[in-house]
Amino acid sequence: MAELAAKNGAEALDMSALTRWIDQAEADGAAEAEREKIDLVKFVLDRVGLAVLRAMTTGGPAEVAAPDAETARLLRLALAETSESRPTDRLIRITDAESRTR
Repeated sequence: MAELAAKNGAEALDMSALTRWIDQAEADGAAEAEREKIDLVKFVLDRVGLAVLRAMTTGGPAEVAAPDAETARLLRLALAETSESRPTDRLIRITDAESRTR
């Protein structure tokens, strides 16, 4: 392969450089996925946790604005499960960006 590349005036493919590039791309993707998970946990602690506390102490409804429809869907599913042991979780309404723009 290197001989063919040299014959055509091209440099031989540096497999170690390609491997390093692929490894870095995978690491960047993993870091991005990890960042998304961390951001979701922070959102839940900051927003949903406070809404749960508000609903528990006041007995009244609380609304949480999720950043996107998928996050809203996941939060609704989680609250449906936790409401079995903590009935005040039924008082929490999750909205998303799409429902706020209508």
